[in-house]
Amino acid sequence: MVPAEIPTQDQIRADTARVFGLRPCVGQIKATAAQLKKTSDVVYISGTGSGETLTFWMPMIYEKDSITILITALSVLGQQSADTLCETGIPAINVTHTNAKAQTFEAIRKGSYRLILVNPELLIHDSRFDRKIVRSARVLHL
Repeated sequence: MVPAEIPTQDQIRADTARVFGLRPCVGQIKATAAQLKKTSDVVYISGTGSGETLTFWMPMIYEKDSITILITALSVLGQQSADTLCETGIPAINVTHTNAKAQTFEAIRKGSYRLILVNPELLIHDSRFDRKIVRSARVLHL
């Protein structure tokens, strides 16, 4: 769902600081605005440790009904992201081989999570990540 009005760069900066306690750079703000416009795909290239994960989180401030699948090879990073978003009130889950159970996928199908983090192998090889789940979400790669 596209916000009724795309927020200004100043508003994105202020809202990000309020929700996540972080001040985004201009590139992150522009990438967020582009994601919110939904007029094309967005490619954001950023070095390791430069805040690329925040760029994935920022649109969730405005898209209250969105679901994002974030593919990450590092389970630790996935859990850190899920924990941080849950602390801010954005429901998130890091799906791992340990918790990839029927109740987890039922909660995902019901829309209980706005961010679903998963490693590539689990996403590809677990048939419970069916087309309905993947097509209803924005899929991002970290």
